[in-house]
Amino acid sequence: EFKKADLDFKHGVRISTDFAPEASILGNPKDLVTIIDCLLDNAQEAMTSQEEKCITLKTAAGQHTVKLTIEDNGSGLPFCSPCRHNSECLSCPEFHIGRTTKEKGSGLGITLVRNSIAKLNGDLRIESGPGRGTAVQIWFPRNRKHAKAAG
Repeated sequence: EFKKADLDFKHGVRISTDFAPEASILGNPKDLVTIIDCLLDNAQEAMTSQEEKCITLKTAAGQHTVKLTIEDNGSGLPFCSPCRHNSECLSCPEFHIGRTTKEKGSGLGITLVRNSIAKLNGDLRIESGPGRGTAVQIWFPRNRKHAKAAG
């Protein structure tokens, strides 16, 4: 909620959420916070020229996994569009320290995201292209014990 208020107040970003109540992720919450925080920062920074800036966060629970999706209407990633390996984003050579699309970026954020996803035994897929925004989809093992207790 603090991050949402900060993005809205400082940057005029509208954030919408759609969280499935049964979507409980197995793993260290700090890793999940790192992932979401870095991806929200990246999304906000990609929307410099958009008049209306929108980010959507949603979760969906499958039988064994929880899917987290973060979408923006930013400038998109030019190197993802021609990619034929979009099911192997965790090992994509385009995402490494030093590779960035931002003027003052370092590429460190996406590296932290990849490492945190790997620690949570997750999988990553990025769909993006110039001028069409970015959708980051992450699948995590579902914490079925917690999901049963909540529902």
